[in-house]
Amino acid sequence: MNKSNIELKLEDKIQFRALQNSMKSDLLLEEVKSEYFNDKIIITQPETIYRINYDYQRFYCRIIKDSNGNISDYIVYPSLTTIIKKNMPTDKFLLKWWSDLGYDRASIEMSKSASYGTLLHILFAEILRGSTVNLNETNLSEIIKIHTQYDRWYSEINIREWIKNLKQDLIGFIIWINDYEIDPIGIEYIEYSDEKRYATAIDLIAYARIKKDADKTIIVCDFKSGRKNFYDEYPIQLRACTDLWNEKHPEYIANEFYNYGCKDYRIPIGKTVTQYRFERQTEKTICQRWTEYLSIYHREHMPSKDEITKRLIIDEIPISKDIEIGTVFKEVDIIKDRFSGGDF
Repeated sequence: MNKSNIELKLEDKIQFRALQNSMKSDLLLEEVKSEYFNDKIIITQPETIYRINYDYQRFYCRIIKDSNGNISDYIVYPSLTTIIKKNMPTDKFLLKWWSDLGYDRASIEMSKSASYGTLLHILFAEILRGSTVNLNETNLSEIIKIHTQYDRWYSEINIREWIKNLKQDLIGFIIWINDYEIDPIGIEYIEYSDEKRYATAIDLIAYARIKKDADKTIIVCDFKSGRKNFYDEYPIQLRACTDLWNEKHPEYIANEFYNYGCKDYRIPIGKTVTQYRFERQTEKTICQRWTEYLSIYHREHMPSKDEITKRLIIDEIPISKDIEIGTVFKEVDIIKDRFSGGDF
């Protein structure tokens, strides 16, 4: 097994991620690495990839260097979620929710939800890698405080509600791993395509025993922390993730893809229910839209490479790298000095 990130305590890893999020700027490249890959299957070390937000869109970037180690070029890929959002209309129920709450309050609630999902993904990855996550309330409370300490809504967070949900979601996840005998190949695995020109982080590629009496098969799985129905765009995301994986790893083809979702399994009371949602999306008709969405995005929406890269700061302030946690604080000070008056 290969662990691509430096070995840190869980609390330090969450602290590191919280600092990364607080430091993000449209001017900065964020180095992203695959959380885990099985080096018996993925022989070649995954290439260094960077991520940047530009004009409310997310892009991945490969930096090409010449023989002297100087930057000679960039290759920019839109993220698959950016491509989908440019093509799919916003869900009408989500629009109503924004309207009812008002823009400012809805923005805060969306940020809270996204933050919870990020924390859950970190903990899911730890469990998949074989680590033990302590579900003691004191420990979970400390993890939540570390994770949210730089968020502008930190003072209004409902710690008890987050603890309750985390316990339920993590227990459900562990049960799912055992039910399907999940054996990870890649976790938060960064992949890109030069041919199709997009990139993404794949939540999970794994061997799984979908049918009790059958051999294990390779699946691609995307995690959702929300407890409501899966949205129409989710099968399209999975189709795109699976296409990327299969293009780069033809000897380990994934023929099936699924959404994993959290669930309030105390409801309905008195009925036998599963503690999670696990839905096969492989043959959903809507998946066929992906190829068309990709074509439309590159034809009508893709910014020029110069538009994105001319604004980058590279090497001077590396927002993310394998470093000791203490030095990250120095980076925060450097950035504050460089962009005095900025919103940090």
